[in-house]
Amino acid sequence: MNDQDPEERLAKHKSVAAWLEYQLQQEIRIIAALEREVAEHERRKKVAHRELRFVVERSWTEETPDAMHRGNCRKNRSGGELIEGQEAALIMRDRSDHIIACATCNPLPALKAVYLTPHTPDEGA
Repeated sequence: MNDQDPEERLAKHKSVAAWLEYQLQQEIRIIAALEREVAEHERRKKVAHRELRFVVERSWTEETPDAMHRGNCRKNRSGGELIEGQEAALIMRDRSDHIIACATCNPLPALKAVYLTPHTPDEGA
């Protein structure tokens, strides 16, 4: 049978339970830390996504030109749709008479780095 008396077995099981509870608390702390890490990673991904995009802020009148902003510009009040660099560069090239670059976030250096294929007129193929 069992060599230990009931008090010894009880003490043994209590110590195992205490150790298991300690391990459980350790795992709960690790899980909480990892959840914070995942949330921070997702936040950084969203910020990076926004920073690599551009936004056209539409003006309210025909006399006032539209404004091109970087995706994370705080001066942009329209909260418009985020667009890729190539599309933004095309808009700046094709609508240069009715769009300006934001003086605060200055998207022009980033847009100048975007490679655009040469503009060829449609030959009416």
